[in-house]
Amino acid sequence: MYSDGDGGAIDVTDNSTDKTHLSGKTIINNTSFTNNYAEGYGGAIYTSSTTSPYLIDISVDDNYDQNNGVMIDENNSASGYDHSATAAAGGFMYIGHSVAEFNIAADKTLVIGNTSNDGAIDSLAGTGVIVKEGAGELVLNADNNAFTGEMSIQNGEVTLGRSDDVNECRRHALSERSAGLLWSDGRQHCSF
Repeated sequence: MYSDGDGGAIDVTDNSTDKTHLSGKTIINNTSFTNNYAEGYGGAIYTSSTTSPYLIDISVDDNYDQNNGVMIDENNSASGYDHSATAAAGGFMYIGHSVAEFNIAADKTLVIGNTSNDGAIDSLAGTGVIVKEGAGELVLNADNNAFTGEMSIQNGEVTLGRSDDVNECRRHALSERSAGLLWSDGRQHCSF
């Protein structure tokens, strides 16, 4: 999909004029995002709020059985209105004043990006919060250094496929309530 603004596939932002459809939460279950592009921010998903934070719940549940339980999201990009893909625009997702929960069931994996692509493709960016839940694995294969918010690993594992991914534990505010593992380049960097 293509957007000449933000959110190539999904744009979740304030809509103060619609008083009948207020929810503050978007649920995405067993859905793959591939080949989305936004001229603005959030190649596949853009979320931000000027009031209370939105909740984006991205789940891979026990029922997902395609590709041996591995869901792959790839080739999503955003240019930040600058004519070429940039990691700071959030190729996969731009998380503004929002919370993105990745709930991945045991024995399931969600892979975002491909290490053979440019690091700007499928990146995560923004100042919001990422929460990893569920016993499964989240694999991030892009340059996610433009994500400067908080990451909380409640359960399971997060694997960083690039050496420049999320700038590891030193730069990121990893929640002290975290209870999972953070891996980068095959090495365990943080356990909680």
